[in-house]
Amino acid sequence: MKRNQIFFLYLCTVLLLTLCGVQDVFAEEEGAAGWRPTYDLIMLWVNFGILAYILVRFGKKPLMNFLRSQKDELAEEIGSLEKKKSQVVAEIEKTRQTLADSESYFAELKEKIIQQGEQKREEIIRQAQQQTETMMEIAKQKIGGRILAAKREFKAELVDAAFDLAEERLPREVNDADNSRLISVYMSTAARKSV
Repeated sequence: MKRNQIFFLYLCTVLLLTLCGVQDVFAEEEGAAGWRPTYDLIMLWVNFGILAYILVRFGKKPLMNFLRSQKDELAEEIGSLEKKKSQVVAEIEKTRQTLADSESYFAELKEKIIQQGEQKREEIIRQAQQQTETMMEIAKQKIGGRILAAKREFKAELVDAAFDLAEERLPREVNDADNSRLISVYMSTAARKSV
């Protein structure tokens, strides 16, 4: 506190205690005549007037300075709080804008992820179809190869069976005359080829 303010508070305290003490001193003389209560009342108002005069005379300037300083401090504090409030409001608005921007960003990101997922799914389906076609082609080739192998094996077995059958039946069916005739046909064919 300033020096004037301390002096003003000290003066007010002394005057108040003096006023209270004077009333108690006058109150002890109850046995006095009937003029005493009127005197006490007058003195009370005189003391009050003196106290008011002293307060106005010596306390007005310090009191006004004190009130002005309080007013200035409160105004400064209110200004500071208003400034902080405007900063907080600006931060809130910035946060709201950031939140709105992030929501739109997340919506776009979600849409991109869905599109990428669809493209990936289509790519996987296409690759699976290609693999299926390739596997079917390979299976057809394997089956074709097995069929050819089975045909060759069947022909070989058929030739073997025919040869076995011919070997078994020919000795019984072909006689010496047939043998001579076959040899002469063979020899004539060989002679033609050599010419």
